[in-house]
Amino acid sequence: MEDSIDSAIRCLELLEDQPDPPAVYVAIHGHDYETINWYVGTFLDRATHIDKSFEGFAIGSLVPLRTNVEMLVDIVQGAKDAIPADREDDLGLHLFGISGKFTALLTLLGADSFDSSSYMQAAQFKKFINREIGVSDEELVRNPNASTHDLGDFGVDVDRTADARWAADWSKFTADQIPDDWGCQCPACEHLRRIGFEQLQSTMYDSKSYDRDGYMKSDFYALMSYHNFCVYQDEMNHVRKLINDSGGELLEYVAKMARNDVGNIKRALKRATVRDRELAQQLRERGYNRLVADQSDAEQERLDLDIPVDDQEISLEHTPEDFNILDRKDYRVGDERVLLVIPCSQTKPYSNSRTHRVVADATAEWNDQIHKVTVSGMYGPVPEQYENLSQIKSYEYVLTNAEKQRQQLVVDRLVSYLEEYGSQFDAIVGYATSKTYRTVIEQAFAQYGDGVVLPKEPKMRALTEHFRTTNLEELSEHLDDVLSSTPPQ
Repeated sequence: MEDSIDSAIRCLELLEDQPDPPAVYVAIHGHDYETINWYVGTFLDRATHIDKSFEGFAIGSLVPLRTNVEMLVDIVQGAKDAIPADREDDLGLHLFGISGKFTALLTLLGADSFDSSSYMQAAQFKKFINREIGVSDEELVRNPNASTHDLGDFGVDVDRTADARWAADWSKFTADQIPDDWGCQCPACEHLRRIGFEQLQSTMYDSKSYDRDGYMKSDFYALMSYHNFCVYQDEMNHVRKLINDSGGELLEYVAKMARNDVGNIKRALKRATVRDRELAQQLRERGYNRLVADQSDAEQERLDLDIPVDDQEISLEHTPEDFNILDRKDYRVGDERVLLVIPCSQTKPYSNSRTHRVVADATAEWNDQIHKVTVSGMYGPVPEQYENLSQIKSYEYVLTNAEKQRQQLVVDRLVSYLEEYGSQFDAIVGYATSKTYRTVIEQAFAQYGDGVVLPKEPKMRALTEHFRTTNLEELSEHLDDVLSSTPPQ
């Protein structure tokens, strides 16, 4: 990915000399928050001299993830969180291959533009995209607009019950199963009514490439594709209108989609609130408490990954009692001179993550002098030698600012660790930029009475700063000063 950044910057540098260069979106490929966040932050840090043609980022390789809504949320949040607030209005975020039912949600999270060919691919299989919702065993709502057709309007409990049959949400039906009461008013369906749906079915299923009435199968493939496109475009236009209304209507619309359980939007929105506490607060203020990740959700938010982490299953069963370094009888500190404390990562083992690798690269010169301890939101301090334990590799947890009890547990364990082992080091250094983990490390160092947290003055408390070259250089220079000026104990 370093080569990708180099190539993108070189391309933009060449365009700087042109009088009227084209607009360029830098393509990114990554399947987790951390990778996308690193790429965007690193690129922006290195592209400060680019002025003319750079317009934003375009995220690819998303089509296989359409069923993994939590990962889509992670990817969009990873990109948006890396863009400084003063550049949010200047840089666009485009998503390749994703649209339709996800448009409103991903727009709410910060995506600006979309493209998709799934409307055409559906037509290739003779399928119409439909947005009907079954509200009972007898009653269907055809083509509902979720801003006005809340299932609560039909007297149906918003939770799934035996009385609420959710027959379809952005579902598809084939051309030989067109409902008798099909009422779509799009231009394609109006044209099909003039031709006759029976003619469509006869040509598509009973003839070869064309029939005696002069219609070819390709005529109807095109009309089905046009219908599907109109469904997508109608949703896009509606989202644009909600954005222009600018009174929270987009949030309300997404919340209703989630409450009505359209296309796993509820799972995705809950996932988004784990990191975005402002979004969580806005939902609570509107009465959508059940759409916000509660403490148990945030503690063990499982990533529905297609690729296992070193063949380890992610477990929801772990608790802080499954690992506590203070209870380990086999732990010994070696002859390293510096204790380096850094936050945990989504990738396991931690040392394989991009966040840990950039720190390892920045401190490689003193590798044999550093004793690395990772601060886990689940377990507190985890020395590097224990990273491959199953309970360390198989939990998934995001420590947030709202979880005061868990923060205190982590602080207490880190303080106890420092009281037990801190005196064996010449220096204690923390490197953390994400707000919650930095706060935890700062509090522990303050209670213990020793230790410095770097960077000393990050531009913002966010993961993006973790990858900033100047911050990593500050860590490197600090270690150089400590190890060159302090005699070994």
